[in-house]
Amino acid sequence: MWQRRWRRTRKRNARRPPDSLAVQASEFREDWIATRSRSHGSFDDTTKIPAMRFTDAPAPPHAAFSFDTLQIFSARVAARPASAGELQWPLEVFGLVAVRDSIDYNRNVTRTWSSLALPVLCSWTTWS
Repeated sequence: MWQRRWRRTRKRNARRPPDSLAVQASEFREDWIATRSRSHGSFDDTTKIPAMRFTDAPAPPHAAFSFDTLQIFSARVAARPASAGELQWPLEVFGLVAVRDSIDYNRNVTRTWSSLALPVLCSWTTWS
């Protein structure tokens, strides 16, 4: 099964210039679907566990594990290649930022921006 996915990914990547981060993201998604979709649903499902669920009492030992964590303090908007056009400040942004954990492997949405009410991102914008 994984060999077929690997061949299909290799063929698809042969048609375009390699972008290692895009390939890595695509492989993560395909592996997640292959290994977790039967027990955890769709890759795009959002967790049903409420925020701060295990604050007052520890998570069950069979359901959660200790891992290294990542805390993002800032993000930088980098210019795109000249062929794609220059960035124009201010930027209107939309989408979401989500993380996954070992409790249920579904997305925990940490920040979301609607396309109906686009927030404006200036070169000095900060969010807390």
